[in-house]
Amino acid sequence: MNPIGEVCARNDSAKAVLAAVQRRIGPQKFNAWFRNGTRLTCEDGDVKVGVANTFVAGWVETHFIEDLAAAAEEVTGRRGRVLVTVDPALSGRLRKRQLDIQARLVAQGTAGTARKPRPAPQPL
Repeated sequence: MNPIGEVCARNDSAKAVLAAVQRRIGPQKFNAWFRNGTRLTCEDGDVKVGVANTFVAGWVETHFIEDLAAAAEEVTGRRGRVLVTVDPALSGRLRKRQLDIQARLVAQGTAGTARKPRPAPQPL
């Protein structure tokens, strides 16, 4: 079992897929969404990503599913399926501190992309 704070790759193919994902999405996003409590297995070109909760699962599916599929294809030579699941062992071990770190990394990654505040209305 992997210690929290490290991604767990179950085999060499999974390690290579994770390295390819990190190259594709960059270290900041990788650290925010994959480093803290994620398990990845790769078998016959298919990738299974275990995450700690449904929020992370939804985010990974929405934002990184294509990167995961492309990374798996890069490593294995075939386009397999990507399955994102909630892993109860991860959710039971993940502490508030790791979630706070993840939220801070996400906030840093989105800084400056929000709409600018509207100017205050002028008095009549």
